[in-house]
Formats: sequence, C-alpha cells, structure tokens
Amino acid sequence: TSRVRDRGAAFVCLKGLRQPEDSSGKSRNKDDLVLARCRCADEGHVALYGVFDGHGPAGHDCAAFIRSFLPERIFGDPALLAEPESVLRTAFQEAQSQWLARPGATSTSAQDPAASGSTATLALIMELPSALAPCLESGCREPLAVETVDGLTTLVIVAHVGDSKAVLGSLSDGCALSSGGQSPVQVTLTSLTREHRPDDAEEAARVAASGAEVRHLKFGRTASRIHLPGRSQPSLALSRVLGDTAQGCFGVICEPEISSLAVRPGLDIVLLLSTDGFWEFCPLEEALQEMIQLGVSTELLEAKCVESRQQWARNSYNESCDDATAIAITLSKPRRS
Repeated sequence: TSRVRDRGAAFVCLKGLRQPEDSSGKSRNKDDLVLARCRCADEGHVALYGVFDGHGPAGHDCAAFIRSFLPERIFGDPALLAEPESVLRTAFQEAQSQWLARPGATSTSAQDPAASGSTATLALIMELPSALAPCLESGCREPLAVETVDGLTTLVIVAHVGDSKAVLGSLSDGCALSSGGQSPVQVTLTSLTREHRPDDAEEAARVAASGAEVRHLKFGRTASRIHLPGRSQPSLALSRVLGDTAQGCFGVICEPEISSLAVRPGLDIVLLLSTDGFWEFCPLEEALQEMIQLGVSTELLEAKCVESRQQWARNSYNESCDDATAIAITLSKPRRS
C-alpha cells in the first residue's frame, strides 16, 4: 500500500450487502482489481490498472481469473510499446478463450442460469521518451497533442467491456490551484468509457441485429435487458462482457472499446476507475474536484465509497448495496497560481 501511495495512487474494494446466494449463508465480493507496473530499462515505465465486476454464480471466479490473466499477457507481449491498442484487443480475446477453456470448466452457455461473467476496465499508462511513444489510433481528443516532462510523454490507453467506468479529471483551461489549494477550482470531467448496456442506442442496434431482443424493464423506464425471442429468462443487463455470457446468440460480445489520450502536464491530473457499486451514487465530478484539490489518498477514496454505499442502501427496498471498487491515479501535478 505504501508503494502505491508513493506513486500517487489509491484504491478501495469493499464487499456489498446482499442476500446470501448459496447454502453457505454468505455473499461474496464479486469485484476485483489490479495495479501493476514495470520499468522499461532506464527509459520510463508502463503501468496497468484495472477494475472488474463479476456477475452470476461464479462471477467472483471470473473476475479473479481475468485479473490474473490480463497483466501477464499484456506485459509479456513484445509488441506492447509499439502497438498497445492491438495488444489490449488481443489480450481481451485471449482472456475470453482461456476462461472458457480453463481446467474443470463446464460447457455453460449464456442461456444457462449458471452463466457467469465480468466487466473489465483497464487503463494502460505509458510514461516513455517521446521517441519511443507509439502512434495511437483511438485518440479521444483531436489532435492528439504530445507534451513532455523531463523528456517523457505520458499516454493513457483505456480498454473496456461492460459498465465499469474510467473518467479523467482535468483543470479547466485557464484554471490553476491556489497556493493553499483550498479555493474552489473548476474541473472538467472526460469519460473514457461508455456503458455497454442495451439502453445505449448503438449497442441495442447491434444486439437486435444478432437476433436477440431488447426489452424495457417497465413501461416508461429507460433500463433495458437482453432476451432471446419469446423467452423471459435469462435476462442480461450488459451487452459486452468477458465470460460465459459473451457467447451464444444474445449479441453479447467480448470485443473491447478503446480510447486513448496524451496527458497534458499540469492540466490532466487524476484518472479514476470504478465499478458501478462506486459510481452509481457517487458524483464523479465532485470526487475528482476533491482529489485534484486535496490530492489522491486512500482516506478520500474510502470516504467517497462509504457515501456511495450508504446512498445505494437508502435507495434499495431491502437496504442492500453492491460491491464497490475504485482506483485513483495521479497523472500529473496540478499547475498552481
């Protein structure tokens, strides 16, 4: 934990409050996370951060499997520095294949009640000499500006399936922290992911083209589920995942969406990854503003997580709340007035 703190990062992973799901009388934390880092000789480093939200009876196993597989696969690829986006896409596909082929795995299709899966939101942060920085295909800002600190460029590449989020907190143009850091500052939030749910029009169209149906849960509500034609079960909430539910004829796929950006030193300050147990009832812009003003810390992240869980329980008919996981990473020091 001290090494994570010294590198300007913090994390939290708390089990939710739910009804028991099996004969043990206990519920499991189906969230997971990863923080990994490796040096590139004497020329910068590459770090990998990820959050995972499992679902289904073996959701905790699926999230743990993916969390273990992806870092080794990604860091072990010799093409990582040259083609990071391609490496991430391939790693997701191989994680899916390896999960289905794991020892002891049974043939569980998406239609099976025992089907399990997981979201996956990964952030690859590459701090490299400008000469080694790769050309990125999927920049979320145009043009993809490259700025350096001490001769190093910092790139952020996010790959995700599901509804776990990655958001960037930046100082608005022309803003700077006061010397004491206590005065309110204007912050811009940039979403680096979108929710892979059938509520999304693009995802709904793709699912429908596969032959599945998208149905609203209740009349007048936007929340939707994916069904096979003429069947009420199973009912799937996510249109992209890793695991059993990403196979069959539902139109649910494991293909990640990828976005990337070059960090603007002094402006792009904090990257926040979180599962829906954290972000559903946490105002992310407010959380990022506090992290930019006060600095990233475990205490601040835990306080936001507790607030979110309390709000979740108040909005639940049985005072339950979901597992909640978040990672906050400092990308650069905020400029000061």
